[in-house]
Amino acid sequence: MVEPTVRTTAALPDSVSELILQAGLWTSRGTRTHLPPGRGCARSWPPGTTPTRRSGRGAARTAARGPAGRRGEPGGEKDEFADAAALHEEAAALYDDAGESGHAALSRACALLATAEIPAEGADAAEAKAAALTAAHASMVRLHEETPGLAPFQEARLLRLRATAFGLRLQTSRNDEHVAPALAETDVLHAFATRHDLVGQLSGALLLRAGTYAISGDLPAAVTEIDALLDRLKVQGPAWHLPAHSDCAVGSNSASGTRRPRTRT
Repeated sequence: MVEPTVRTTAALPDSVSELILQAGLWTSRGTRTHLPPGRGCARSWPPGTTPTRRSGRGAARTAARGPAGRRGEPGGEKDEFADAAALHEEAAALYDDAGESGHAALSRACALLATAEIPAEGADAAEAKAAALTAAHASMVRLHEETPGLAPFQEARLLRLRATAFGLRLQTSRNDEHVAPALAETDVLHAFATRHDLVGQLSGALLLRAGTYAISGDLPAAVTEIDALLDRLKVQGPAWHLPAHSDCAVGSNSASGTRRPRTRT
């Protein structure tokens, strides 16, 4: 007779800030926008092309890893981020070939963030990851400054990735010195999204700000931000905050953030 499987529940943190941090970590694992297609990110390569048409390296790595490469098993998360970075780099090269410098820059920014999230090992893993996220942010800033002709929706997505990098650094390090830079990047994103009426990125900025306050332990400020989000929800309806695309999705047709038909491959 087969014994029924007993389901166990992981222990929850005692403090509210720790609980919010844990919830944010679970959410980010399920909705990472800098992962490749099928892993939380819409397709981001030019029409008629895919990374596998340019190179079979990704499929070869997946086949070589076998079951060990699956999420939740040894090496799985590390391989997932490495594959994400490689695929975004390939997408960037395809965009370069197509003359789409803005989308190429976004793909490279996604690759930078995915690379920085490859889990480090050892006693100094958190410190190493925080340093990697700092370096990724600096590279994103240079990429932003050196890419001409960015459309507003592209620039907003780069700002969102920059803010995300600093938010993840704070979540990793829990260093009070990392709070102000994270909030500053969020404020830049919020101001830009407001100026260009990019409601998807505006909602992202507000959520990032609330999460930053919560992780830093400033719960009253976090509650204030959440209340503001709820007020906006009541006034503008349940769909006000829905982005037209994810950070790494194919872009919109205009600065207003309207959807662009997804490329079928």
